[in-house]
Amino acid sequence: MNKIPGEINDLKYWVTILYEILELNKGFVPQKSDDWIIDSESLLQKVACHSLSVLDLLEGTKPQISTIKSNINFIDYSSIYSIVRSALEAYLVFSYVFIDPTVGTRVKKLRHKIWDASSLSQRQKQLSFSDKTDELLKKEKKRYFKLRREILRSKTVSNVSISQLKNLQNKKSFDWKPNGGWRGIAETSVLSEKYWVDVYNLLSSVVHSNAVISNHFSNKNPKEVQESSSLTATSFLNYIVPLFIEGYAEIFPRVKSYLEKNDSLRFNIEVAKGVVGGYGK
Repeated sequence: MNKIPGEINDLKYWVTILYEILELNKGFVPQKSDDWIIDSESLLQKVACHSLSVLDLLEGTKPQISTIKSNINFIDYSSIYSIVRSALEAYLVFSYVFIDPTVGTRVKKLRHKIWDASSLSQRQKQLSFSDKTDELLKKEKKRYFKLRREILRSKTVSNVSISQLKNLQNKKSFDWKPNGGWRGIAETSVLSEKYWVDVYNLLSSVVHSNAVISNHFSNKNPKEVQESSSLTATSFLNYIVPLFIEGYAEIFPRVKSYLEKNDSLRFNIEVAKGVVGGYGK
């Protein structure tokens, strides 16, 4: 890449904002009743790491292997697609659990418990290879059962969709997502249905080694296809990150103040929302 593409400059801009927000929010201690929102920071850190990894991959992969005489130089577009899909899913978790404007705090708190309990239940399928692992799994199982009781006894549970409710009731591993899975969650977010379907399907087609996509890429100029495909995925990421930033402003007072003082940032976020929300309309 002789001239730096706009998609890369845009991602560098958003990564800088993410870094500033993470630094700004260090040391923030919520009220005890709101301590559950701290778990949302792990999702912000996740998407920040994803963004930095994409920037690194866009520089090109040039491994030095002494046993291979020819130079290896390529852009790992499939890894970029995988990372961007992961970032999109992270946003949907964040939106559904922490900031969904269509439900109240009680529902969001219960969704958080369901998300947590599901993760603990899924880990119970892991094989134990040591005494330490066995001890950890027993502790996590105990916590899972505790959360399970709290969820099922909650007066709010009837207002929350759980696709695998029977598994939860039967103390089995279960998926935390509502009926409809990721698509059901996307419907509660700012993403238009058309945007979600088109973008997620494209990202997944590469991640899952779709035959048509794989054959198309293999029969074109490799470096040219790698670059153009990578920039396409990067453009998707440039629309995901702003949604995180606005969402965090809704949760954390310091981030809200930061956003209120930055007119250009608010404008750029609105542009991104306009694209993902108005796509296909």
